[in-house]
Amino acid sequence: MNIFLRRSARKNFAVAALLAAVIYFAAPTPGCGPFLPDAIFTYSVHPDFPLVKFARGDLGVLQPSYARSYLVVAYRNLASAPLTEKEQRAALAAWEGRLTSGWYPGKPDAGKTAIQNWLAERAKVCGADKTDQTRLGSFGNDPLGISRMASEPYQFFYNCLPGAFSFASSTLERRIEKFGADSRDVKSWLAAQDQVLANCPSHPDTNGTFIPAAARPDDNPLIRSDRAYQIAAANFYAEDFPKAEALFAEIAADKSSPWADTARLLVARSYIREGTLSGNDGKLNLPAMVKAERQLQSILSDKSLSNIHPAAQRLLGFVEFRLHPRERLLELAANLSRKDGSANFEQDLVDYTLLLDQWNTLANDPGAEGAPALAPAADLKSLNGLRTANDMTDWIFTMQMPESDPPHAFEQWQKMHSLPWLVAALSASSADSAAAKLLLAASANTSPDSPAFASITFHRARILIGSGQSDAARQGLDRVLADNRENFPPSSLNLTLAQRFRLAGNFDEFLKYAPREAAGIVTFNDNSLPDDLSDSAFSINAAEYKPALQPPLFDADSVRSINHQLPLAMLEQAAN
Repeated sequence: MNIFLRRSARKNFAVAALLAAVIYFAAPTPGCGPFLPDAIFTYSVHPDFPLVKFARGDLGVLQPSYARSYLVVAYRNLASAPLTEKEQRAALAAWEGRLTSGWYPGKPDAGKTAIQNWLAERAKVCGADKTDQTRLGSFGNDPLGISRMASEPYQFFYNCLPGAFSFASSTLERRIEKFGADSRDVKSWLAAQDQVLANCPSHPDTNGTFIPAAARPDDNPLIRSDRAYQIAAANFYAEDFPKAEALFAEIAADKSSPWADTARLLVARSYIREGTLSGNDGKLNLPAMVKAERQLQSILSDKSLSNIHPAAQRLLGFVEFRLHPRERLLELAANLSRKDGSANFEQDLVDYTLLLDQWNTLANDPGAEGAPALAPAADLKSLNGLRTANDMTDWIFTMQMPESDPPHAFEQWQKMHSLPWLVAALSASSADSAAAKLLLAASANTSPDSPAFASITFHRARILIGSGQSDAARQGLDRVLADNRENFPPSSLNLTLAQRFRLAGNFDEFLKYAPREAAGIVTFNDNSLPDDLSDSAFSINAAEYKPALQPPLFDADSVRSINHQLPLAMLEQAAN
């Protein structure tokens, strides 16, 4: 090897080592794998963490790949109908349920807390036998043993939801207060309740059904009423729905029972369980669901039952989701798109997006499997026209399919001149489109306080760059990065820096905009929870959460330029 080559080799090694020092970062790795950490510069499935900022209107650059629940919130903020504090909490709860794994969908710790509270209350009873609670032990993949294998179709379902344990805890607390923890009445009540809850899980060894014995004639009248309710509940959890329906109906007709009103609701719940679990081939049992609908409508029409109206309304939404998906989707869209229009924002947001998913699946693959069980009427023809029936629904699908129908977004903006459609039209517009000039003029003076500011900044620069107006794009980006950099979420800032990197006028600018701070480090590359959030005590919604500081890293665009375009002399200059 001649002297020049040896020097070049040493220089190459030094440059490579220095560059490696810039782009390498140390991170803990799990003991199995290998599972290597990956830098996420721009989240594509959801906004940046903490999500509470997005819920409050800090939207950043909207991605068409966001899950639709985030686009609902984006639309509300763009349409000058920001979420109320109550709606923000509800949206955050829905997102947390989807992004975190938990034994009970939507409420990762609710079930565990409810069971712990029940066991603590139960322990107050003198002589309570702890061994009776082994039936709440672990079966299969259910760590708390309260899921059950349905007899038909063969599938697991959550049998005893957290409310069952909370209800038992509060009732036992009241009975202890009335009769005393060492009374015969309380001990009898607890023995019966243990049998009720013994039906929660499947019993692989015995396939047993546990039904409490009837109360004795000389028992306190309240205990007798409780026992009738417990026997009906035991049949409910044991999947004997016709028996449960009949027993709850008897209780509802007994005006002396303290459970009369609740029993009317449980009649509907029994019909719903029967409707969802006893159909053939995973289909709905339509007659049972129709009975549930009628029962719930009867409750809601009775003003004397106002105390159970909220619960009845939630259950009716569950039923209508399956029996009347088109009407339910229209109702949900109308409620969710107006400020404080939904009393059950969390569940309505979940149901709305599930129905959109179902509709989209039917539209693209009518024979697809895995969609929620719906009434036969929920075919493709009955869902036609839903997109244009609600502005928010239309906007969401337009945002997610900008290339398929760019003129529609521009036509809607010309017709409505609303901020949501200005963002959609800019997102869909190409640099050479006839609409681009009008859209640039309309968006020129967008306030930095606007929830659309980051999206408009990004798409204005994209259009200007594409039309050859690099100087105008560079000036606009420099002004934003100087005055509003701190207001951009990390993902949005990285998108903006990538545009400015593309416009670098010299090598100093190239080096200035090439390195960026990752929005998160994700070991399993599922673009969901960053390592420092999923492994910490922070909730995904905690406002105080900040991504762990990382050394500046190179994203794909700068890596491509460094690896394939920079001559060796510039590599050495960059390393120095």
